[in-house]
Amino acid sequence: FFDLGCTFFDAGVAGLRDSLKSLLHRYRTLAGIEFDEIFAWEANPVPPDQYWQRVDLNFTHKLHFYNTRTSEDLKHPMSALRMVLAKTDPDDFVVFKLDIDDNPVEVEIILTILRTPELIARIDEVIWEHHVKGNPTQWFGWGDLSHERGDYSTLKS
Repeated sequence: FFDLGCTFFDAGVAGLRDSLKSLLHRYRTLAGIEFDEIFAWEANPVPPDQYWQRVDLNFTHKLHFYNTRTSEDLKHPMSALRMVLAKTDPDDFVVFKLDIDDNPVEVEIILTILRTPELIARIDEVIWEHHVKGNPTQWFGWGDLSHERGDYSTLKS
């Protein structure tokens, strides 16, 4: 499981319902899927003690938290896409959640996935809050576009 935009393990923008903890719980209870490893990125500074005290003990051994920006560049050391290629096999079930609230970077990440057959072969599901007006994720409380950068009417930002 790769979560780009993981403010806290147990709380997203909308609280528990859009948190990493909630997503993992849904996969476990609804699909019987338990992830071996979980990689999470958050660009905004989060004190380590505050982050880790909110992580359930049964996840601390398999959660890798990077409190830094990610990159669409496959050669960048903090590229989540590079990690997907390095840490997964095509037979693995891989979920890629993208919600870093930076529309131009998000679009470049999605375009890199679409242009890279090795990533397409590894990523099974994408959960993406595409920052455009009228995105269905906004119907469920994701996304206030008032503070966003970029063009919100098309994939070509």
